[in-house]
Amino acid sequence: MATSISLLCAPHFCVFESRRRMLKIHRSWCAGMLVIVLMAAGWAATPAISQNVTYDVSFQGNWTTASTPGGVVGGAHFTTLIGGVHGSGVTFWQSGGTASAGVELVAELGSTGTFRSEVQASAHTLNVIEQGVSGGGTGTASFSITANKSHPLVTLLSMIGPSPDWFVGISGLSLLDGSDEWRTSIEVDLFPYDAGTEDGTEFSLSNPATSPQGTITSISGTGKFSNVRMARLTFTLRQPPAPTVSLSASPNPVNEGQPVTVSARLSAALTNNVSVPVTLTVGSAE
Repeated sequence: MATSISLLCAPHFCVFESRRRMLKIHRSWCAGMLVIVLMAAGWAATPAISQNVTYDVSFQGNWTTASTPGGVVGGAHFTTLIGGVHGSGVTFWQSGGTASAGVELVAELGSTGTFRSEVQASAHTLNVIEQGVSGGGTGTASFSITANKSHPLVTLLSMIGPSPDWFVGISGLSLLDGSDEWRTSIEVDLFPYDAGTEDGTEFSLSNPATSPQGTITSISGTGKFSNVRMARLTFTLRQPPAPTVSLSASPNPVNEGQPVTVSARLSAALTNNVSVPVTLTVGSAE
């Protein structure tokens, strides 16, 4: 994108502003002809708070005899990952809370439709995540997500299958660090939870409903499970292309008092205001 301005060479600096671009033109007073030296060094752009960032996400199952010492059941697998990127105004599940209908169906059957609708229905959701996992108990998945400063949290679920109502997941994981900056890489070990909706202590389906319904509880280190992780999620910030700017002036050199047009071509990576110092230095007439 190119932006042009016109100015008179005078003993002060001129400023051009537009809604999306801002250039500052500085000069030093000296008689005679001036040569315009356009310097891109030192310019800076400030990203907008709502600017989206992209993370590459990988899921790696770790359902082995290390995580379930009694053995790995036949047909062991993780169901489709389901969840979303959202703001702080909503919590879709949490340890100690009561499972929603959507969480219950994911935990018991791996069914994603109801939970997807719950995530979509929230005004605090930026986007829904739904990604299949292939490869059984040590299965993998790779996908990407977008987030912004207003929606920096990630929630995900996957059923441990087969099981009564056991699952792995994250609830409201923040992609921001303590300084409100994007974390470049995050590794999260996933451990088993019981949704509190179905009885059973074996890796089996079609068990009686828990009545009254219980709460979501960590079952790591109890029953069938050791304290070894069942899976891992890795988030890696995708770095945007480096912003660039190229400047030109016409005419150049320019006489004192003569209008001159300065043009700036800014790369697509610049999505907010940018300041570019431009120095005018003395030249000689020929």
